[in-house]
Amino acid sequence: RSPEGEVLAVASESGGTVGVQFHPESILTEYGHRLLENALRLGQEATLPEPSPTPDKRLPAGVDPRVEPVR
Repeated sequence: RSPEGEVLAVASESGGTVGVQFHPESILTEYGHRLLENALRLGQEATLPEPSPTPDKRLPAGVDPRVEPVR
């Protein structure tokens, strides 16, 4: 929290997700460069999860996607 009590960053308890509120003008503050360097470093070190399989949503042959099915 900021000295005024505002939430400026959040992290999940599992350590897998981090969010930082960054305003461009904060680079001009005492620790602005360090804040930006740390955020960039964390982003580079992060590993992405394996993508989950996507269901096959293609339409069967001969089905026109522009036509509403009759129900």
